[in-house]
Amino acid sequence: MDSYSPLLEKARVPQPSLQKFAVVSIFSKLRTSPAHLGPDSEPGRDAITQCLNSSSPAVVDQTVREFCRLVADSKFDLSLGLLELQSALEGSDPKFVTLFVKALGHLVRLGFERFNGSWKFGATENHPFIKILSSRNEVHTELVQQVLLFMTQNKHLGMVEVCEFLRPFFNFSILRMPFSDSLSSLFVRQLVSSVASLCCSFPSDALPVFEVLRGCLEYFPLKNSKEQRNLEFVVDCMVDSYIVVLRHLVSNGLLVTEAQMSGMELLGTVLSLYTSPFKQSGGVEHIVEVLKHVLVAQFELRLQYKPELSSVILYLFSILIDSELEHEQLCILKFLLFLINWKSENVLF
Repeated sequence: MDSYSPLLEKARVPQPSLQKFAVVSIFSKLRTSPAHLGPDSEPGRDAITQCLNSSSPAVVDQTVREFCRLVADSKFDLSLGLLELQSALEGSDPKFVTLFVKALGHLVRLGFERFNGSWKFGATENHPFIKILSSRNEVHTELVQQVLLFMTQNKHLGMVEVCEFLRPFFNFSILRMPFSDSLSSLFVRQLVSSVASLCCSFPSDALPVFEVLRGCLEYFPLKNSKEQRNLEFVVDCMVDSYIVVLRHLVSNGLLVTEAQMSGMELLGTVLSLYTSPFKQSGGVEHIVEVLKHVLVAQFELRLQYKPELSSVILYLFSILIDSELEHEQLCILKFLLFLINWKSENVLF
């Protein structure tokens, strides 16, 4: 008889407290058994898999807790642990999805800390957050929470490193939008708005986050009105958060030049999307008005006009020439007039 069979049988008893005790006993045995019965053995792996695939909430909950402790104590390989939980997530009952995503998020944070912020993957599709996102739609809400937790709990390792780790995930989230259902667009909205809002909680470390968000905008689809509304929503969120961060940095005299350049790069990236031959025509007025707020905020904070804004002016002229609607043309002309007046003030002083 398999060494774990008696305990696995006890885990099937329809009594939650007894089930949890059986799971604790299984993992206690995994920790203390010789190699041929340990976590890496065939009987050990089979026992773990059976517990993770149980239909009992008590068994699955206790198993996930014990399994994460096993990995945290280096009794089970981290990469194999991620694979085990990912497999369980993909085949689980929907009621267990949140639990498995939380467990995977915990192991991802653990791995990032173990590698001191330099955790790399051979291929983009092997990124743990991408694998979670690709598994099923039910993961969306909890996955956003795990991304936020990852950022806040690993901030001490460097926000640049955190953002580099997340960059493939953000890019993938955008790139999959045209090929997935509407839930993918809702996920991107929720993800970007949540991350942008989080920036307001640590403004001194927010610029790398804006950089990775700005970078993923380069892949944003803009071929129909629905995609255009998605972009407008995302840009609205980013601009609102950027202005909060900018005001904090300027008032404290921190990274002022970098913050100003970050705003101008955001403008350049978004406006470049509206000069693409593949975009839908029209609908630029809202974006122009929102982006103007970025530079108005800089102007009100007494920041200097930068020569780099010449590229923004070129984009605006290109969009102006392409526009056939008077109200859009008027909106763009007002923006251009603002830039000219700002530049003139700099010359006068």
